[in-house]
Amino acid sequence: MTILIIDDDAEDAMLLYQVIVEIAPNVRCIISNSYQAAKEFLDDETAPDFIFLNAMMYPIGGKEALIRLTQMDKLSDTVIIINSGLLTKLQVDEFTTLGADRVMQKAPDHHAMVASVKSILSR
Repeated sequence: MTILIIDDDAEDAMLLYQVIVEIAPNVRCIISNSYQAAKEFLDDETAPDFIFLNAMMYPIGGKEALIRLTQMDKLSDTVIIINSGLLTKLQVDEFTTLGADRVMQKAPDHHAMVASVKSILSR
């Protein structure tokens, strides 16, 4: 299994990475700090099984990145999860309409984050 984390906040990306490898130590987990870095990875590699995409990034935001990712044929079977600290119901609906398979609120603590990520990876 391969998981790609796209997040411009290095600390948040590392926390998610640590939770993923704690849950699934044999998974291949890659961190990209921008959409552009992720695109370069995706151009050269096979499609990941999951992409965790931060909703709030710069210069290419999560919404634009999601639109671009969902247009890539090679990602048709990839589960894309929007990851954000706080989103309104309207924003969650918008991300889902744009092609996100799931929206995950950044968990308030380690235990909650482990439970949330386990739920996603067990699909």
